Amino acid sequence: MVWVPLHDGRAYGVEFRDPAAFARAFGDFAVTTCGGPEAVRAAITPYPDPRPMRSRPADGGSWADLLDLFD
Repeated sequence: MVWVPLHDGRAYGVEFRDPAAFARAFGDFAVTTCGGPEAVRAAITPYPDPRPMRSRPADGGSWADLLDLFD
């Protein structure tokens, strides 16, 4: 289901029989609207380099180690 927004702030859901065909058509529409494949490629920002994580203790760790994921 795809939520379609209305001008007054409400939205309604539209269900598609063939979601893959919808995604393909919507993707083509989005690329065309953005100015073509070259414009989309130029607008892509690369992911930043991953930050190194410190090694985990062998005993299973602690709650604080889990929170380290969100640093």
